[in-house]
Order: sequence, then C-alpha cells, then structure tokens
Amino acid sequence: MSPAVSTNSLPLLQHSLESPSAFTPERLMEAVRAERNLANEPVPPLCVLDFDGDLSDGLAEEGRTSTVRSWACFHTSMRAMTLNGVA
Repeated sequence: MSPAVSTNSLPLLQHSLESPSAFTPERLMEAVRAERNLANEPVPPLCVLDFDGDLSDGLAEEGRTSTVRSWACFHTSMRAMTLNGVA
C-alpha cells in the first residue's frame, strides 16, 4: 500500500480557494500557442462540438472543411468551413 500524500506537499493545492483560478481558458490557450509557436487567431464565432467525429470526418472526406492550424489544443483538432456565406 502506498503512503498517504499530504495536500501540503502538492503545489497545485497551495492557494486560497477563494482566489481566482490561474487555469483560465485564455491562459491555457496562450501557453499552448507559445509552446507550439502558433499564431494567435480568434476562435470562429460559431463552433459545433462533434463528440464522435462523424460529422467532421464526413465533411472532411467531402473536402468541405479545412484544418485550423492555429488551434491551440493538445487533445482535439478544429476544422473550418463556410456555409451560406458564414465562415
């Protein structure tokens, strides 16, 4: 059995719970952009979360979307398309 870990030894937990989080979406995106040397481009005004990838995979296979190379996320990709004049 492993020894118990004290929360006092974990730097992540050594802050006031009332203080705002340092892990904001903006800061996380900024850190990934810096690490990957990505351009700071705005997130599109309309995004669709495709849980299983069926929609985005199908649109990509049809050549209707393109990869957003500046998307600053380690675990997901973003694809973009124009529909009825909205990009």
